[in-house]
Amino acid sequence: MARTQHHDGQSPETSPDPATFAEQLNVFYSRFNRSAPQNDWTLTSPTCPLITVEKRKVTSILARVNPHEASGPGGLKGRVLRECFAQLGDVITQLFQQLLDSSCVPQVWKKSTIIPVPKKSHARVMNDFRLVVLTSVLCKCMERVVCDHFTTMGADRLDPLQRGVEDA
Repeated sequence: MARTQHHDGQSPETSPDPATFAEQLNVFYSRFNRSAPQNDWTLTSPTCPLITVEKRKVTSILARVNPHEASGPGGLKGRVLRECFAQLGDVITQLFQQLLDSSCVPQVWKKSTIIPVPKKSHARVMNDFRLVVLTSVLCKCMERVVCDHFTTMGADRLDPLQRGVEDA
């Protein structure tokens, strides 16, 4: 039953063998992971101030982490961050600041776990699956710090009816 992707836009049927099925998913969905074109942008001078990570902000974000959120490839549970936010606040604030200052991101934060979730009770073809991508919970917390910083910086430029970047 294993087939490759059709050129007519149809998706192939799934295989009952788990190893074959996993490989079929890799081939089918890898079409979304093509190499992006290189950007030829050159930054001539810094256009925004450096981000200063505040413990108050970090602990607030950690306290709001969903304890039931899937942990992603790093394995750090959301429950740990939420229940220990006061104890972890200093360490995570220093970590975020050091990462932002050095313009580095840990390798594990660049990885994700992809879970195929059936859209229908009896998925027969690859398009019958919705992909759920799990990323590091700690990375999402740092993204929130950066997003909040830029949202604050650009608040006076946002349309009053803008709803896409409001506080979560």
